[in-house]
Amino acid sequence: IFALLQIYIEPVQWALLILTLLVCVVSAVSILVSIYNSMNERTRDIAVMRALGASRDTVLAVILCESCLIAVCGGLLGWVGGHAIAALASPMIEGRTGVKISFLSIHYPNELWIIPSLVVIGVLAGLIPAFVAYRTDVSKSL
Repeated sequence: IFALLQIYIEPVQWALLILTLLVCVVSAVSILVSIYNSMNERTRDIAVMRALGASRDTVLAVILCESCLIAVCGGLLGWVGGHAIAALASPMIEGRTGVKISFLSIHYPNELWIIPSLVVIGVLAGLIPAFVAYRTDVSKSL
């Protein structure tokens, strides 16, 4: 039965992993674009923060935290949604395969990397908008 699992299940797992990676890349680009557009609209707000004493590093950190927060919240919503769908489909899956799936069924090796990976994706997606905010000229923006 192990050979059967390797022949049929393992390629599907790899395909789903590649699909997941593509979704993460598209999400990162989406975060980058939305925060970049937001930076263009918030140049005055950033300039006010700087005029009130916030350093360039503080502005950079705020933007990076914002992008990480968006990535992590989206990932957590996806994780909860995926596990909820699996739990709802559990009776059908159990009837056909005999495998019971609960909401908290976790595939440990891969799922433990979700949050750290999303933080990295969030930081990478927020770098360009953060450097745009970092270089905001206070005198021109006010």
